[in-house]
Amino acid sequence: MRILLDPSAKTADRPGLQAMLGFIGELGAISYLIVDKIDRLARNCEDDVLIYMAVRKAEAQLVS
Repeated sequence: MRILLDPSAKTADRPGLQAMLGFIGELGAISYLIVDKIDRLARNCEDDVLIYMAVRKAEAQLVS
């Protein structure tokens, strides 16, 4: 298990988020991406869609 933390969700360019998206992209199929608070994952619709599509491409389920 890997835990990545980011202090703020103001932008999708934050290091922890980019590392997580890269990790699930490299790993391939994962079962779940667990986030503490879904409303803190992204602050705008575009980032939300990009994150959701990356999770979906990895064949994972987003769980909050």
